[in-house]
Amino acid sequence: MADAQGLLALQRSLEQAANLLAEVGADDLDRPTPCAGWDVRTLANHMLGSVRTFVTMLQGGPPGWHAPEDFSTGFGEELRVRGNVLVNLWRELGDQAMGNPDIQAAEFAVHAWDLAVALGRDTAALDEPLAQRALVTLDANLGVERRGNAFGPARTAPAGSDASTHLAAYAGRTVAALD
Repeated sequence: MADAQGLLALQRSLEQAANLLAEVGADDLDRPTPCAGWDVRTLANHMLGSVRTFVTMLQGGPPGWHAPEDFSTGFGEELRVRGNVLVNLWRELGDQAMGNPDIQAAEFAVHAWDLAVALGRDTAALDEPLAQRALVTLDANLGVERRGNAFGPARTAPAGSDASTHLAAYAGRTVAALD
């Protein structure tokens, strides 16, 4: 069931990610990201595919049955369009929605950090309250034992790190070497 604060967090997370994706140029596509083995193109296409998967799940379909995305431009605008569909579907389903928009918001907040690092942007400029909420959400819903393949083992961010870097470390990203 979606609460208003969860939907707001999802909207903010999608907007933050779309703004970063809008900055991706052709010269950025092959840049490495903190996601092991992923370049910016792979990360961007994963983000677009994630929205499609979330919509499919909300509609009652099985996740993961889609062909991989293969965009090379227009990532930001495409995420805005798909994100609006996702948020509107959450609203339309209301109390009948199965799932948690905060989990989805957390995924996009982590990937915004990944993308900001890959593009050489200041992660302290990312939405701090969103990162804090995402960290609480991941801790409450995943914990150490239920991480699966989505996130690596939790790490500790260096003292003085911004909220998004703490979130990324909790999601298993190696952040010390990136400081």
